[in-house]
Amino acid sequence: MGRRDLRVILVGCIRFTETCLVELLESGVDVVGVLTLSPEQAGFHADYVDLGPLCDRHGIPIYRVENINDPEVVAWIKSSNPDVCLVFGWSQLISAKILAAIPCVGSHPALLPQNRGRHPLIWARVLGLEETGLTFFRLGVGADDGPILCQARFSIDDSDDASTLYAKMEDSARRMIPDLVEKLVAKDPGEEQDHSRANSWRKRDKGDGQIDFRMSSRQIDLLVRALTHPYVGAHVVCGDREVKVWGTRMDTLPEDFRNLEHGKVVKTTGDEITVRSGDGFIVLTEHGFVEVPRVGTYLR
Repeated sequence: MGRRDLRVILVGCIRFTETCLVELLESGVDVVGVLTLSPEQAGFHADYVDLGPLCDRHGIPIYRVENINDPEVVAWIKSSNPDVCLVFGWSQLISAKILAAIPCVGSHPALLPQNRGRHPLIWARVLGLEETGLTFFRLGVGADDGPILCQARFSIDDSDDASTLYAKMEDSARRMIPDLVEKLVAKDPGEEQDHSRANSWRKRDKGDGQIDFRMSSRQIDLLVRALTHPYVGAHVVCGDREVKVWGTRMDTLPEDFRNLEHGKVVKTTGDEITVRSGDGFIVLTEHGFVEVPRVGTYLR
């Protein structure tokens, strides 16, 4: 089998999926179908992309689903007679019925076996890690625990935020997919993960995105960087309003701040809002305030 004989179904619904689809088409494989969500079902994914226009341009059948494990979806996958199903940007676990019928490969933006689980790019930035990566691996019944086919590392720099890390992930995928295709053609089984080195990150919820001004300025800055575009954004509460925060800058003011409470607005300059943090001050540089809060206002 050559790469042009490799029949692929791609499953996904986000910008990363689109990037991978473009690269798969460049590699010459036969993409026989795409499974994705409709725009009406996509609210869960901040980085959702409608793959319909790209599929239409290339004559690729597209199937919009709610649950990939529904019997009619499984039947459609089987009827397409794929050699492999690539699951790149899909939050639902693949059922044992599909896994038994068709080889499946997943992607995970972390250096497996470490950092399995949810929201890996966000967690990596929130925790201040210095590097992460992208892994393509064979899917099994567990989450993110299958044999590794390809893996690449990339650094996390001080200036990085969710947007730049997402771009690094996409760049890694572009470099890795030609090698992945060759391994799929060769039916490479992959390398088993060392499960003794594994940890799994939990699912984040809305509360994890609220800025707690008792945190250090560094921690607040990392949180905002982790959640900025293309994700949902961090937020503060001002009175009874929730306001998004997209950018921050750490700052030190020459005045004595020990008697000021955490979360107090101490200065405004144009649209910039300086707030007392756990160890100094944090400047909200990009945010959703229509009117900048007055000095003395408390944010939480």
